[in-house]
Amino acid sequence: MLSPAAQRSRGAGPQANTGEGLPSGRAAASIRRAPIQGCALTGPSMSLQSVRNFLSARGLDLPIIELAVSTATVALAAEAHGVEPGRIAKTLSFRLVDGRVIILVARGDARIDNRKFRAAFGKGKMSLPEEVLELTGHPVGGVCPFGLAQPLPIYLDQSLQDFDEVLPAAGAIHTAIRISPAQLAAVTNGEWVDVCQLSAQ
Repeated sequence: MLSPAAQRSRGAGPQANTGEGLPSGRAAASIRRAPIQGCALTGPSMSLQSVRNFLSARGLDLPIIELAVSTATVALAAEAHGVEPGRIAKTLSFRLVDGRVIILVARGDARIDNRKFRAAFGKGKMSLPEEVLELTGHPVGGVCPFGLAQPLPIYLDQSLQDFDEVLPAAGAIHTAIRISPAQLAAVTNGEWVDVCQLSAQ
C-alpha cells in the first residue's frame, strides 16, 4: 500500500482532518521512475477488470494503457506518459462531515481550495488510504471514477476543462485512459464543480 504522501499526490486530496491542499506533480518529482514491485502485469487485477467491464458495458472504445512502470503519483504518471502534470487526472475520495463519501476528479497540478470546497460540500476530509480500496474497489495510486465498488457521486473540477484530453488511472497503479473532459463527465455522470486552484496560485 502506498504511503499517505503518495496517495495525496495521485489519488488523494487535502490532508486528512485539515483540508489542506494537494501537492502538485512537482512535489513528487523526486520519486524515481522504477519498475513496479509486487504487481503482476501478466493478468488484470480485479480492479482493472472492473474498469474493463465498465467500459465494455457502455460500448466505449477507450483502450486501457498498461505500462511496465508505476504511474501511482502525478510525477510518475506525467513522466511515463510524456505529458504535463496537469493532464494527469487525480481521482480523490472524501468523507464529508455528514457521513457521505464523494469522488472528486481534479487535474494533477491542482490543490483543493478549502473555501470553495466547504461552499460546495461542507466540511470533509480525505479518505484514509486503508479505506480507499474498500470504498472504491481500486488501490491507492490506481483510483479512478470507473468501475467503482459501490455507487458514489462523482464530481469533476472545472480546471480539467483547460485540456482537450486528460489521463485518469484505470484501476491499477500502472494504467491509464486517455479521455476528453467532456466524455469523462458523460460516462461517469459526473457533475462539474469549482473547488480547486492551481498550485502556483
